[in-house]
Amino acid sequence: VHLRLSDHLTPPTWTLVDCHKLDFLHRQLLEGHLFAPSFDLSGINLSDSTSHALDSTGVWTSEPPLGIDFYTDGSCRLAQAQASTGIVMLVHTAAGLKFGGFHTSRCWQAISAPRAEATAIAVALFWAIQLARAHDLRNVPFHFYFDSLFAGHAAQGLCHSDLNKDLTDVVRSLALWLEQIAHQPLRWTHVKGHSN
Repeated sequence: VHLRLSDHLTPPTWTLVDCHKLDFLHRQLLEGHLFAPSFDLSGINLSDSTSHALDSTGVWTSEPPLGIDFYTDGSCRLAQAQASTGIVMLVHTAAGLKFGGFHTSRCWQAISAPRAEATAIAVALFWAIQLARAHDLRNVPFHFYFDSLFAGHAAQGLCHSDLNKDLTDVVRSLALWLEQIAHQPLRWTHVKGHSN
């Protein structure tokens, strides 16, 4: 008895992917630049501990980084329909810790506290990807500090939720992309919110 496998299996479904579109997206992400980070803290209400810490920290210019830390936070005021983010970068160098500036942004799409937190991590990851590519930062550790367990765990692939999936999928993808560029796993640390 002769059996033909094709007589007993459902034929495969083939999906065609236009790789030109993926290549275009890849180039857009790499060629698109964030605005230069801000270093002017004069209009920002800093806690005493943060102000004291930054007073003794010089500004990062071109020293080779030994490690880069990103501190991310999001904020939402539903009554005012406002949500925004803040990201601070600190750079470890042979000369000591340096202030790498900060970025702020609005929350992507719908306004909510979880989306603001996830947006902050997405902006930090995008900033890190651009730095890694521009300065060829292979084997330089990237460390991300966050206070939202939802956003931090989504970036690490430790949780799944259909809520805000459009944003958390992007955050996870950016984290995986940065790990490939950096040639090592990213470090993630939860910092209790409002703890200075």
